[in-house]
Amino acid sequence: MNPSALDFGLVVSGQTSPAKTVTLTNFGASNLTLTGAPTVTGAFAVSATTCSSGQVLAHAATCTISVVYKPTTAGKVTGNLSVATGATSAIVTLTGDAPANPVISSTTLNTVAPAALTVNWSASSVATANPDTYQLQRATATTSGVGNCPASGYANIGGTTKVLTIADTTLTAGTNYCYKVVATNTAGTYTSAAYAYTSPAAPAAPTALSTAFTSPTSLNFSWAASATAAVTGYDVQMCQSVSAAACGTWTTIGTNIPLTTVAVNNLIAGAPYTFQVRTSKVFTSAFVNKSATYTAAVTVTPTASNFGNVTLTQAGTASTVTLTNTSLEPLIFVSAALTGGNTNEFSVASACTGTLAVGASCTTTVNLVPVTAGAKSTTLALSLAGTVTQAAVNINVTLSGTALTPNISPTLSGSLSGTVVTLNWTAPTLAGTYTYQVASALPAAGVCPASGYTNIGTSTTALTATTTIASGSSNCYQVTATGAGTTGASNVTLIAPAATSTVPAATTSASFTNVSQTSLTLNWTASASTGASAATSYNVQSCKNTVLASCVWGASTVVNAPTVSANITGLTANTSYFFRIQSVNATGANATWFVTPAQVTLATGALTAPAVTAVANGVTTDAILGVSTTFRTVVGATSYNVRYATSLAALQANTGTVVTGVTSGVQMAVAQPVNTIVYIQMQAVSSTSTSAWSTPTTTLSALVR
Repeated sequence: MNPSALDFGLVVSGQTSPAKTVTLTNFGASNLTLTGAPTVTGAFAVSATTCSSGQVLAHAATCTISVVYKPTTAGKVTGNLSVATGATSAIVTLTGDAPANPVISSTTLNTVAPAALTVNWSASSVATANPDTYQLQRATATTSGVGNCPASGYANIGGTTKVLTIADTTLTAGTNYCYKVVATNTAGTYTSAAYAYTSPAAPAAPTALSTAFTSPTSLNFSWAASATAAVTGYDVQMCQSVSAAACGTWTTIGTNIPLTTVAVNNLIAGAPYTFQVRTSKVFTSAFVNKSATYTAAVTVTPTASNFGNVTLTQAGTASTVTLTNTSLEPLIFVSAALTGGNTNEFSVASACTGTLAVGASCTTTVNLVPVTAGAKSTTLALSLAGTVTQAAVNINVTLSGTALTPNISPTLSGSLSGTVVTLNWTAPTLAGTYTYQVASALPAAGVCPASGYTNIGTSTTALTATTTIASGSSNCYQVTATGAGTTGASNVTLIAPAATSTVPAATTSASFTNVSQTSLTLNWTASASTGASAATSYNVQSCKNTVLASCVWGASTVVNAPTVSANITGLTANTSYFFRIQSVNATGANATWFVTPAQVTLATGALTAPAVTAVANGVTTDAILGVSTTFRTVVGATSYNVRYATSLAALQANTGTVVTGVTSGVQMAVAQPVNTIVYIQMQAVSSTSTSAWSTPTTTLSALVR
C-alpha cells in the first residue's frame, strides 16, 4: 500500500475533507487474491475504490482506494485503512484533526508590583507542523461575573502567540474584566467563551507620616501601615525639594520594604527634602508625602520680661534669660544686644560665650535702669549659629517696665479692732533711710482736716504702728517720713467705728388699685429708714374676714425693696380682705405691721350703686336752677347715669331727666324757680352690668349771682 499513512490535517467538525488515494500493488511472483473489500476505522470513509473482494491481481498489477476524513466531534483522531489478502491484510494509518474553540482554564495574579495576570487556555487543535496562533482579548464590565460580560467590544491584549498562556500587564485595580481567546489555524478562526475576572481593589495608602531628625544630616521617615491586611511592603522615594509639587526627580530609597520606617542618611544639613511612600503589593496605593527641613533650635525662658515700676536712676530687679540648645548640633554663641527704643535705659550682661553643646544652657542677665520717667521697652536680640549647618539662630526677648519719679510721701492705711487702731504705710520710692512720725487730729462732721495734726508717740523706722481710741470715737491720722535730705507727709485716713444697723421703720399707708373679682394690687409707702437701717424687703400677709380682730393671717409673700407693691391673686369675689405689711432688713423685722382697711372684691356680674357725696348749686338765671354733683366711684364701673326730678314720685317713676355716660362730676340745668327742691339719683354702669339707683339725694335751688 502506498503511501503507508495518510494525514488529512485540519477539517472542521461536520465537514468532509478532500479524498486522498492509496495504491495497492502486487509485487509478488504469483497472483494475489483480495479476500475482502477495503475497510476503514475512525472518522474516515472510502469514497471510491478499484479494489474489490475476490479480485485477483497478477504480478505488478494494481488497484486504488480513495479515503476521506469526516469528523463529527472536535479533536485529533486516528484510524486504519485495511484490505484483506488472505492470511494477512494490507494496512494504511489514517490521521485527522477537527479544531475546537479554545477554553480559558485559569488565571494567576502575581504577588508583587507591577500587577500581571497570567491567562491560561486549552489548545484549539493539536497540529504540530503548523501550530495554531492565539490572540488574547479583553473588555470591561460594570458588574462582576461572566453573566455580565459584553458580547462585543473586546480589544487585543499584547501580540499573538502560539503558546497557551499570556500575561496581561495593563490591569487597573478594582476593575471587572472579561477575557476571550481567539485561535486561528488553517481551518479558520475559533473564539473561546468569555471568562470573568475582577482585579483586587487598590490597597489603602499609608497614613500618619512623620520625620524625625537623628542628626543634622540624617532622619527616620516613618508611617502607619496600610489598613489593607494583604500589604507586606512599601516603595519609598525622596526628593530634595520643599514639596512634592516642586519636585523634579525622585530618588528611590527602597522597594517592597517590609517595614514602616526607613533611615535616611547623608542629607545636606539645612536643605529641604520631601519623602513619599506607597504600598508595593501588586496594585500600589497612591504615593503620600511628607516634607522636612532640619533647623537648629533654641528655647528661651522667659520670652518676655517686665520689670514693673522702677524708680528713676535706680536699678530694677534683674531678670535672667536662659538659653537651651535643643537642636542636634552644637551652637556657637554670637552675640547678645539691645535693639529698638530705650536701649540706653536697659543693661545686659551675658554669660553665654563660645560653643553651646547639645542640651546645654547658658544665661544672660538684663535690667532696667531708667533715666527718664514713663513706659520703657526694648528688645534683647540673641544670636547663635549652627556648627554643622552654619545656619543662624536668632531669638528675641521683649523687655519692658515703667520708670517712676521718686516719691517721698508714704501711702497710709488703717484699721480698727475694738479700741486698737493699726496703721500701715509704704516707704518712699526715693532711695534712702527714713524715720516716720505718726500724728492725729479730730474729724469735723466726719471729714479729716488738712492741717492741725499733733504728733503721737515717738518716731519709728518701721512701716507700722498701733494706738488706741475711745470706744465709739473717730480720729484722723497722718504719717510724715524724714530722710534722704527731705520730708514728706502721707495722705490722711479716717478711723471711725462701723455704722450700726437697726430694724427699718414701719410703712405708714397703703392703697388698692386694679380691684377685680379675684385679684387686686396692694400699694404701700416705703420705709422711711435709710443707710444701714434701710428696708431690704417687705413681708405681705392677707386675711379673708369682715372683722379684723378675727383675722387668721396667711403665709408671708416676700417683696424685695425698692418695690412697694404686690399683685394679689386667687381672691374670692364679693369678699372682704385685710392686708398687712412688715419692713425687714439684715438686722431683723419691724415688730409693727401696717394693717390696711378692709377691701371688698367685686361681686360676680354685679356693680354696687354709687353714693352721691356732695351736691352744690351752680350759677343760674331766675328761671334756671344749676346743680352739680360729686360721687364716690364704684370699682368695676366704666361710666355712670344720673337722673333728677322735682318730686320723689317723678324720680322713681323715671319721668324726670336722665343724663348718661357720666365719668366725673355732672352739671345739671334744671328749669325751675329758685328755692325748688330737686331729687337726684346715680347708677354705675359697666360692659356687663348696671347697678341699682343710689339713695335719692335732695338739694334746694338757690340763685347764685
